[in-house]
Amino acid sequence: MNPNVIQQTQSIPANKINGWRQTITKIETFLGEKPFLGSFLLAVLLVVPILVIFKFFYQLCDDTYALFLLKGIVLNGTPSEFNFEENAFLSLILKKLYLQYPNIQWYSTLFVFTHFLSVWGMLAALNLGTHRFFKNVIFIIGSIVAIERLLIPLQWTTVAGVAAMGGTLLLAGIWRKEDSKFHLFGFFLSFILIMTSLLIRPSSLELIALLSLPIGVYFFWKTKLTPSRRTILVFLAVTMVLSLAAVEYDHFYYSRNQSWNNSMEFFQQFRWLNSFRNLSYNENTKPFFDSIGWSANDLSLFKQNYFMDQDTYSVEKLRRLTDYFPRFTLDKNSQGTFGMMFSNPFTGMELVFFFIALLFIPAESFGFILFYVGWIFLVLLFCRLYLWIPERIYIPCLFSLNNIAIFLSVSKFGSLVGNSSSPSRAFKWGAGFLTLFFIFSIFILHIDYAENRYWSYQELKLKAAMAEINPQDDQVFVVWGSSFPYIKIGAFDNDEFLQRFHVISVDWFQRTPTTSAMMDHFGLKNLFKDIVNNPKAFLICEPNQWNLYQVYMKEKFNVDVKLQFYFRSDQFAILSIHS
Repeated sequence: MNPNVIQQTQSIPANKINGWRQTITKIETFLGEKPFLGSFLLAVLLVVPILVIFKFFYQLCDDTYALFLLKGIVLNGTPSEFNFEENAFLSLILKKLYLQYPNIQWYSTLFVFTHFLSVWGMLAALNLGTHRFFKNVIFIIGSIVAIERLLIPLQWTTVAGVAAMGGTLLLAGIWRKEDSKFHLFGFFLSFILIMTSLLIRPSSLELIALLSLPIGVYFFWKTKLTPSRRTILVFLAVTMVLSLAAVEYDHFYYSRNQSWNNSMEFFQQFRWLNSFRNLSYNENTKPFFDSIGWSANDLSLFKQNYFMDQDTYSVEKLRRLTDYFPRFTLDKNSQGTFGMMFSNPFTGMELVFFFIALLFIPAESFGFILFYVGWIFLVLLFCRLYLWIPERIYIPCLFSLNNIAIFLSVSKFGSLVGNSSSPSRAFKWGAGFLTLFFIFSIFILHIDYAENRYWSYQELKLKAAMAEINPQDDQVFVVWGSSFPYIKIGAFDNDEFLQRFHVISVDWFQRTPTTSAMMDHFGLKNLFKDIVNNPKAFLICEPNQWNLYQVYMKEKFNVDVKLQFYFRSDQFAILSIHS
């Protein structure tokens, strides 16, 4: 064969490789010189298609309650900043925005915008380091499903957790970069994310701060404390002081009103008891329940979030229950267990990606990443023993693990010299697995899209049902827990169809001045008793809750109640109660 032909054949792959290498080098240089602009563009690329393709819903009723309270619909007649969970300062801002521009869904917009800023902060942290192009690629591949699933079902715990994650990871990137020209905007973005996390859900910030503790120690130990890094410590100190001031302001705002202060005290007791302890009625515990005047049905009602009777469910009795039942135990809250966690397919996806990312961890960081796995397990174990671990807790933990793995990764491609390339074995295996993972991610996104379309269909059915019911201003609906499908209402939809839907919620918000005002407006003294034979009051509940209600009326008032369906669909039923 002609030597020139051989040389030409060999030079083609080299030219292609060199062309790709030049393109990647240009992107790498751009991301290094303008890390925040490059990260912004990539965040737009990741988040905007999700905004366009998917319809947003809330994951839990809790967020719809906060929305209703801020807007002054369904649960109350006027906008209110009181909802217990979010900081009063943030709630006041949202309330004022709703008063000025009521047609804009500010609450949902806050969540989506915060999520976008969080992705921006995470990408900026990667672009402040080395191997920027490679890290952005594996972040997109590994996080596209996570970003969609943490964003579409809006939920304040996950939104605040991801925001805290973006803020802390960005600080880690600034620390490692040690270039003061990136401090100003980096501090600004990190501060916005950390403070927003605190204002939305302070416990989420506490969780992410706990998860980030080894990262801070690791980088502090491995790097020299320079004047530039001292500036970061000053920033952290200032942020901490302002965070404490925000928490203190929230406490002051509630405590200055005695009624709300009492409600907050009860709510804290209820939350620590009902969610984080295993309350069981059996032969061994019956004498204790007898001593506080509770029947088995009283306990069942409490576990179903009914505690309207202030004598039966007093703060003093809840404190006695808190002292009697142990907190550090695995035998509690079947909705937040390790079994539930590992049976979740999304957990499997996050773990599979982590194992792929391990192929790109350099030897000097491999010991730390294994230690960090152990740390995350200990944090989850602590949450399981002391609190609980629902999906909105453990998924951010796993997402944080993967982000740290990406943050520490290197390409391991080897070198490109002349006409040959030398990708390492780890790169070859990792690239293959990442390709398969990306294909699987596209498949999962397709499934999620189909489910999202189904939820949109369910929302249309709900709106049609509400049009048929046509609630009136003199009617009130007692809604027990999540028996009404609030979460099937689009987060950005017009909620005018709920304007005359007046609700007294049998949920965590029932012992508040807002609920008391609603009861007074409709002339209800004892909630469950006064809806009997009341043509203007209706009950929406699940079948098991109806059974508890029947026993309650028999035990407390010796009244046998029966139901008549005022409305019934495959989503919910409205009951008219008669004796």
